[in-house]
Amino acid sequence: MSRADTRQKSMSVMAYVARNACFPPLVLLGIDRNMNGRYEADDYAWQWEPQPAKLHGDTFLQCEPTAPQEPDPAFVLVDVRDTYFCYGPNLAGTTYGLTYAPLPAYQVGLGTLDGITPMSRVLALKVHVGGSPNWASFSGLVDRVTMAGATWIDDPRDSRSHFEVVTSR
Repeated sequence: MSRADTRQKSMSVMAYVARNACFPPLVLLGIDRNMNGRYEADDYAWQWEPQPAKLHGDTFLQCEPTAPQEPDPAFVLVDVRDTYFCYGPNLAGTTYGLTYAPLPAYQVGLGTLDGITPMSRVLALKVHVGGSPNWASFSGLVDRVTMAGATWIDDPRDSRSHFEVVTSR
């Protein structure tokens, strides 16, 4: 996996929503805040119980869509960089920071108070759904996640990754 800084000019996800109109997947960017060349934050555990020790000196941005996507019979390009809003832990790692903005805002320094500078390195990329009613009965496919002109997630057999989350019955 290549490294990219937060100055990258593009980020997209190919998404297909099969059933009800619902939100496209979230994208989590793992940031090497302590600059040791590794992303070691336990980001999902931190979200359930925010403790600085779970970040291990690193941080993350969770980027989320701001509107649902209608069901579509074909894959559609989702422009994460310009249409998703991102947020992450505060500098102390005790709660979420105050910044809630599209990725370009972090690229010009808006996240500096939370320890994310325009030079911060992204070392991990995660795509996920669930955690709220926005993804109730979600059934969709994700393929070809790109960032900074490079493909980060892609199935070489072109079978496409499948995500299905049922949050209510």
